[in-house]
Order: sequence, then C-alpha cells, then structure tokens
Amino acid sequence: MRAVDNTDLEIELGEWVIASAVDHLLRWREAGLRIEVGINISAYHLQSAGFVPRLHEQAQRYAPQPGERWLQIEVLETAALDDIARISALIADCRELGIGFALDDFGSGYSSLTYLSQLDVDTLKIDQSFVRDMRSDKGDHAVVQGIIALARAFDMRCVAEGVESEVIHQSLRQMGCELGQGNGIALPMPAAALTRWQPAPQEGTFDLLS
Repeated sequence: MRAVDNTDLEIELGEWVIASAVDHLLRWREAGLRIEVGINISAYHLQSAGFVPRLHEQAQRYAPQPGERWLQIEVLETAALDDIARISALIADCRELGIGFALDDFGSGYSSLTYLSQLDVDTLKIDQSFVRDMRSDKGDHAVVQGIIALARAFDMRCVAEGVESEVIHQSLRQMGCELGQGNGIALPMPAAALTRWQPAPQEGTFDLLS
C-alpha cells in the first residue's frame, strides 16, 4: 500500500491531476485541438465529500460546448463494487458536466456483469496483462475477445492497454477493438508536442498520467 492511500494527500494529488488536465485541455483548445482526456482517479478520492462540486468548478474553467465530451474518469473495476448506487448517482452527476467514465484494467478483478448492466460507464479498458501475450496464449486471446464482445453488447467503447507493437495493434483491430494505448501507437511525449503529432487526431482519448 502506498503511504498516501486513503489520506487527504491522496485527494490533493487527485485534485492536482484534474486541474492539470484542464490546463492542458485549455492550451490544446487554443492550439486548435479539441480532444477528450482520460485521467485516473482513486476510489477514495472519487467518493470523498465535495468531489462533484469541485469537479463542477473545473468544468466551469474549461467551459465545454453543449454535448462536448472533454474528460473521462478512469476507475479500477473493483472500486465500483464498493457502493454501486452511490457510484451510479455520481456518474450521472458527472455526465451532466460532459464527463464520462471508464472501467480501468477490466478483467483483472471481479469483472461482474451485474455492475456492467447497472453502471452507465462509457468505456472498458482491457488490462494489458491479457493484451501482451494474446497472440501466443489462447486463454488471454479468449479473454480479450470476450471483453470486446461485452463492450459491444453493452454499447461501450473498448480500449486495449499495452499495445506495444503494430502486430498487436492490427490483431486487435481485426478482433473489433478500434482503440488502444501503448508504445505501438505512440511513444510518450510532452503535452506541447501532441498538436504536432502525425497523424494528428481530431478526437480521441489520451492518458495524461499513467
């Protein structure tokens, strides 16, 4: 366990991540690039008192257009199991601000179909432990294929983590997964370099912090 887990410092760090994401989004927008950014938020921070009002202040800073999806909050799938009703209400409040949710590292925890049907999340992120060896491990391949099918059944986006080669990238596309993250797509780069990245995306999801 990290020293900051379940402490006020963990909340402060999470608030810094959100504020930094908004800072970058504003700079990118000034440069002509409008994208949706994904950030990781801990369960403790997510369920802390005043989370939504503080997030509303950041949304006012960014001032999204009506219907614009500008931020995606990524939470570990196990975090959503603590209190489904509370998380569902929180997701609904955030959605009104143009903020979506993703279940991160999907497949590495409980992977309950119950909360997939109850939580209005936008995206499933396939844990990289399955993606990395899926071409040589039949079990990993089956898990990846199954998660892609689940995402399609629940009308969610599916993002594969750990796409470290063009071969894996193309294999995922053939399986029906159009979105991914990893060195096989692009190496880590400074925020200012994103607008010069070729091919420059007009929309998409990027991790600000990993």
